[in-house]
Amino acid sequence: MAEKDKSDLRRRAENIFKKKDKKTPTPQNEAERQLNIQELQIHQIELEMQQEEIKRDRDEIKQSLDYWQTTFDSTADLFMLLDKDFRIIRANAPTAQFLNLPLDQIIGQNCFRLLHGTNDPIVNCPLARLKTSLKHETAELYIKEKDSWIHISVTPVLDENGKLKEAVHIIRDITESKKAEEKLIKSHQFLQRVINLLPVRIFWKDKDLKYLGCNEVFARDAGRSSAEEMIGKDDFQMGWKDQAEVYRADDQLVINTGNEKLNFEELQNTPSGDQIWLRTSKVLLSDEQGKLIGILGMYDDITERKKVEEVAKKRLYELEVFYKAAVGREERIIELKKEVEGLKKELGK
Repeated sequence: MAEKDKSDLRRRAENIFKKKDKKTPTPQNEAERQLNIQELQIHQIELEMQQEEIKRDRDEIKQSLDYWQTTFDSTADLFMLLDKDFRIIRANAPTAQFLNLPLDQIIGQNCFRLLHGTNDPIVNCPLARLKTSLKHETAELYIKEKDSWIHISVTPVLDENGKLKEAVHIIRDITESKKAEEKLIKSHQFLQRVINLLPVRIFWKDKDLKYLGCNEVFARDAGRSSAEEMIGKDDFQMGWKDQAEVYRADDQLVINTGNEKLNFEELQNTPSGDQIWLRTSKVLLSDEQGKLIGILGMYDDITERKKVEEVAKKRLYELEVFYKAAVGREERIIELKKEVEGLKKELGK
């Protein structure tokens, strides 16, 4: 108890005694005796008041501990208070449920022994790192025995000298989120395999017109060895950089107006310096909430078809010229026949 609190307690005890003792002053010797008795009575009252305050403090501490236990027992996370030697000082009900042990068999045990079945802290143990850093540490770990993924968060409790006293150890079961994440990754990988099998080129960009992804054939057109190399780059870094301004203006027009462009033809320079013809389509790209992400585009190399069309156009022109020439000769022959017939008639007269 602080000196100020003791002084206050003494003063309060004296006031209580004065209220109890209404006797008149006594002779000197008797007065000394009464003074001693009074002092003893004041001490007794003081002790009684100290006991009451201790009891009240004890009740408040117990109430706080009960509140702490009730609060943390109601959470889904596993809460433990550990000492610096990895021993469990306190734990909540979800911890007992996760470990399938009663609390009295958990308290005093090493956390690594109960969680991992090892005799020493595991590699990358966040508490082991915290003992050195004296800072908040986290880790994600797989518990093979339970086929579970957990996220561990450890926060230091320091003494007045800044040395580690205890650590608050929180475990969150992230198995379901890990399974969902793994499922999403597999789904993404499957989708990537599907679009890599398509002969058409597919790409998608963010609102700043930087590539978010593409399929392998598009990456090869850009002179890259994989689709991953395209991420974060723009058209000025591609083999078609000479047409970058045109492409980007076209992309921006789709984003600004919200109007898709379908099946239009355009030229593109290749990394080898050749030119190819493309049939391109561009549409808006949104997330699952409908928020605009960027643009999705696809194109097909129609260079060979354009070459065939050019050959066909040239042949058609030649046929038209021949046809016109043939028709002209036929008309001339008809005219000549008419002239011959006319001459015959003239000669026959």
